[in-house]
Amino acid sequence: SATLVDGTASKVAVYDLSFRSINAIGERNRQSAHLSRFSHTVGTTFAEISFKIDVRKTAAVGTDDAYTDLLRACGMYFTTNVYGVTSVQSAHKTLTMYAFIGTNGAACVRRGIRGAAGNVRFVGNVGERAVLEFTFLGVHETADVDATPANTFALKPTDDALNAVSHEAGIALPFMGVALTYDSLSVVVPTFTFDLGNEVVMRESVSSSAGGLHACIVNRKPMIEIDPDSELVATKNYFGNFNLGTEVAVGWAYAVSTSRTWTFAASKCQIEDAQTTDSNGIMKVGLKLACNRSAEGTGDAEFTITES
Repeated sequence: SATLVDGTASKVAVYDLSFRSINAIGERNRQSAHLSRFSHTVGTTFAEISFKIDVRKTAAVGTDDAYTDLLRACGMYFTTNVYGVTSVQSAHKTLTMYAFIGTNGAACVRRGIRGAAGNVRFVGNVGERAVLEFTFLGVHETADVDATPANTFALKPTDDALNAVSHEAGIALPFMGVALTYDSLSVVVPTFTFDLGNEVVMRESVSSSAGGLHACIVNRKPMIEIDPDSELVATKNYFGNFNLGTEVAVGWAYAVSTSRTWTFAASKCQIEDAQTTDSNGIMKVGLKLACNRSAEGTGDAEFTITES
């Protein structure tokens, strides 16, 4: 089973907040002489929340940032200065999160989920701030009216008062000046997408009034998407790698603040799809790569993100 993230409240300002109720509706369309419907029953009451946050580093190297608990609830760990993934269920965290939606300085609607676990995507587009795109599944908390926090469209993992969003100190840097390599070759790409690929399900139980206890991560398939410039075969044989199932290393270094860097490394990436594409008249190769375990007998080593 999963465990609850404890400690002080984390606060993040988010973009593109979406909250979706997932109630199981039981229709009662029994035989009748009339076309009018009968009242339905409400079964399980789950919910999904999704949002984006800027990729930044405001805390000291090796120290939790506001988003670190969110990554832990996606099946990741943070040790010393390294992010990675774990298959140990007791190390997977769940969160209680509340989104405050309203007008600054007035009462607003508070919507929340508990026992939440999720998935994360890293999206870096040239000239834009890199973002982390989160989607969490959990038990639906009842909508409520609460005092509006200092920043609207905010999210926090505990139920205490939300004040100024400390995560928003400074300005995130654009995804540029990034040294990105494919099999030791420096490649030209306008975008980089990494999807942790978690499969998240609810742990359903008749003992729960909501029909479920919490969400669980039961599988993952990390994937990378890039579209490097097409090269001569002598320089880089992408389609040869695809046909032979060759595993290659993919990595990059990105300045997440003026004094902090994230270094991404995935040592065993295998092409699952390769297609010749066109981008503004430039011939590209659209690649989708699965991040495999670093060795046959070594799990939980598909990739790392190292802070420095």
